[in-house]
Amino acid sequence: MITKRHIFRGLALILCFISLAVPALAQEAKLVSRVLFTNVNVFDGVNEQLAEGMSVLVEGNKIAKIAKSIPTPDEATVIDGGGRTLIPGLIDVHWQTYDANIPVSTLATADMSEVAIAGLLGSKETLMRGFTTVRDIGGNPFAVKKHADDGSYPGRR
Repeated sequence: MITKRHIFRGLALILCFISLAVPALAQEAKLVSRVLFTNVNVFDGVNEQLAEGMSVLVEGNKIAKIAKSIPTPDEATVIDGGGRTLIPGLIDVHWQTYDANIPVSTLATADMSEVAIAGLLGSKETLMRGFTTVRDIGGNPFAVKKHADDGSYPGRR
């Protein structure tokens, strides 16, 4: 015989499955962002000469295509580089997310929230200087990494 208790357990089980499935489905449905850079010179780190007058298509966080001319994909953001030069992202293998962005005297006396905010804001500045990847050896930058990875705040990997 089916009782109310069985029904409530069944409903709880269904809700549990739904709560696990919905985020996964939403993640799959997320559209990949596309950015098309036009009119740029490309330094690839291999050849001495710049590849001039190029277009570069970035899908998500990967370079999808580099060519003289690339048709504009649907829903792509187009950025005219104005003849500027694109280079590969720089990597710093000895970095301190927090120490590099706040004076040591403040670091020693500030509360952790102030230190974390300084690290997060500094992460964007580091990215804007061309560093797309850093190896942090000076602390616990996992909250800053989380926000960079999920796209909620610009930063480097």
